[in-house]
Amino acid sequence: MLGTVLGYYLFVQPGGRLSGAAEAYYVILNVMVAIGLIWMADGMHRSRNEARRSEAEARTSHQRLSDLLARIGDAFFSFDLEWRCLYANQRAAKMVGKDPGR
Repeated sequence: MLGTVLGYYLFVQPGGRLSGAAEAYYVILNVMVAIGLIWMADGMHRSRNEARRSEAEARTSHQRLSDLLARIGDAFFSFDLEWRCLYANQRAAKMVGKDPGR
């Protein structure tokens, strides 16, 4: 539906032939709308790519930190503000008798 409306707006002249300044205004307006649509599409594409890149970087960083905490020799726990255990490395889990994956 939106494509049809934009198509009529961009490519069909309203009511018949325009002349002189009205035709120039109509052409300039259509070009400006087309540039705006391209600009918005490019912005959405860049935003999506940046989000994917940020997500991949966050995953990589999380994996590095998890690997580091798993390799340290001491028990390590991480808790949230309500004292729920968010992370326990192998040694910490063994110390409390729990499965490290839980």
